[in-house]
Amino acid sequence: MLVTVLVPLAGSVAGAAGKSKEVSDAKYVKIVCSSLGGGSEAFRADLDAVPGGADPAAYQAAAGAAAQKFADTLATAQTKLKKIFPADGGKSVAKIFNSYFSAYAGQLQQTVDTFAAADPNGVAFQADVAKFEAAFLTIDATVGDPFSKIDDQDLIGAFKDNKTCKSVVNIYGG
Repeated sequence: MLVTVLVPLAGSVAGAAGKSKEVSDAKYVKIVCSSLGGGSEAFRADLDAVPGGADPAAYQAAAGAAAQKFADTLATAQTKLKKIFPADGGKSVAKIFNSYFSAYAGQLQQTVDTFAAADPNGVAFQADVAKFEAAFLTIDATVGDPFSKIDDQDLIGAFKDNKTCKSVVNIYGG
């Protein structure tokens, strides 16, 4: 029997409360991957477009806005995911991803808020920029890996079939 394994890619990001409804695996996976992959890719593109230069306040505002946009994307996904669960894996899978999105969005928002509070004219601003940029590399390590907890082969297949998921998780086997 061949078992498929999900392995999250670096740079990737709610308990199901109240009444939630079952949706197709494809729909569930699309929300997860488009939020993590698409949101992350958009954030990187926005951050790359931020001009460096001699104006730290302009950098702080533009970089902070890019990060806030990503945080908002994850918060929106978290809200959507709280209301649904995949046909395969059910509410237990929803609980895994709901917890992950909650932790990821919370840490990301904390990073955004900390950077916004930094003094762009202060002597320590370069250190604040370094902490801000490093935070995006460490969030993944601190919030855990929801994909490794998925064992339903149909749901894993849905992750494999979604093109956006290729930037979020590597799928081996199957």
